[in-house]
Amino acid sequence: VSEGGSLLMSTANAEYRVAMCRERVMNSGQSCAEVTVVRKADMMIGVGRPTLDPNTAEAYETVGFWGMHSYDGQLLHNGTCQGWEGMQGYDTGDVLRLLLDSDAGTLTVKKNGSLLGVAVTSGLTGDLCWAVSCWSTSDSVRIKALDPAEF
Repeated sequence: VSEGGSLLMSTANAEYRVAMCRERVMNSGQSCAEVTVVRKADMMIGVGRPTLDPNTAEAYETVGFWGMHSYDGQLLHNGTCQGWEGMQGYDTGDVLRLLLDSDAGTLTVKKNGSLLGVAVTSGLTGDLCWAVSCWSTSDSVRIKALDPAEF
């Protein structure tokens, strides 16, 4: 992690270990993040519980991580893949905006300015933080918090 915590880069085979923005725990109201894919081979972008151990291989198989897969946009959570209306994969150069509504328990997604839809329709309540899970060496993303009004 570099650039004051805004750039995450995998320097080894990460085996889908997770990196989280734990300094910004979200648990009420709306929160928004912009994630720019700097270099993508195979990753998941979403949210996780701040208690999730970053040393956990294959974090998407845990109850504490919800991530959209770069290949096709499917949502991975607790070892299960599920499709959602509007899902799309993403690649190097794409910009995702995520809107977490902690009160409604939802996660809404935009890609390159176009609304894709609601990836998670319920259940995202309690303490959460932005999270990325990478597989391959040199996968990297840049993340920044935004005012939800900018979504």
